[in-house]
Amino acid sequence: PYDPPLSLLEEKWDGESCLQLFAKAGASQSCKLILHYLPSLSRMENTQGETPIYQAIESGDLETFELLAETLDSGPSDRKEFPIHQLALVKNPNDMLNTFLDKYPEEIERKTGVTKRNLLTLSVFADNSILQTELLAKKAKLQEEPDMYGNLPSHYAFAFFRSAFFVSPAFKLSKQENLLGYSPLDFLDLLLEYHLSMHSDLEEGLSSEVLKVLSLYSLFG
Repeated sequence: PYDPPLSLLEEKWDGESCLQLFAKAGASQSCKLILHYLPSLSRMENTQGETPIYQAIESGDLETFELLAETLDSGPSDRKEFPIHQLALVKNPNDMLNTFLDKYPEEIERKTGVTKRNLLTLSVFADNSILQTELLAKKAKLQEEPDMYGNLPSHYAFAFFRSAFFVSPAFKLSKQENLLGYSPLDFLDLLLEYHLSMHSDLEEGLSSEVLKVLSLYSLFG
């Protein structure tokens, strides 16, 4: 059988290894071949400090992701943002999320290193689907926790009008204030005031799911 020169496999192109390039393309069979010869490449970082699993997440290819997830023999090394955070920021990576959490269930509780944001907050930022937000809430039974600015996930949900978060099991109304003294309800008041300034009535432009949740909590009338 042909043995490729290992020095070639260890080369970097624009700061990325050949494994990262194939992972980004979702070429699972090529990644499997490279790992056969040089398994250490699974831990090699590019100039952004990312290992190949990040490129696999970017590709959206489940087979490539599962292959690289299996190469993580211990939890990810200490860094600002972990694979689990990247998964929360990608739309609809439910199979990837399940695969990763099955292997590293403890990662569900991890917060980002600098901003101290948990997965629910990141899911709100990405405006992820209801399905993903519910998955995160169900897997972890996550509670709303403040980030470094004192903001809860619902602060961001109301500020950015993230409707998927409104109808998730994680949805909660809170009077807890952030560092600037605003509660999520303050943000919601501003949202509704702005909406009414743009439309003749409240229901115009709001989805039925959001209206249902808002009416349950008697936030308008």
